Amino acid sequence: MTNVIGASVVALVALSLLVDRLRRRTQRLGKAVEQVHRELAKLRPGSETALVAVWSAHPLSDHMIKELATARGYRCVGERMTYNGARGLEFKPPQQRRKLSLDV
Repeated sequence: MTNVIGASVVALVALSLLVDRLRRRTQRLGKAVEQVHRELAKLRPGSETALVAVWSAHPLSDHMIKELATARGYRCVGERMTYNGARGLEFKPPQQRRKLSLDV
């Protein structure tokens, strides 16, 4: 009985991963751009960089992802594997400008 339950859980996890991959592969360009912007807005725990998984923005090439990021002020610092082993591009967020106060 536990083998059936275990096999069912494994099959459901594999099916959910497959559906997610298929959905990303058939997404439109606008959705891919939104996904890149969402991933840029998230900072990785313990780091001051954002990681964009290349597969999650499928119609966009690496160069297009870098162009989107630099247009928002991010700077590409390299390539790194994501938490699940997929290839990702790592970006440093733009520096925040400090307001100068002229207190006299």
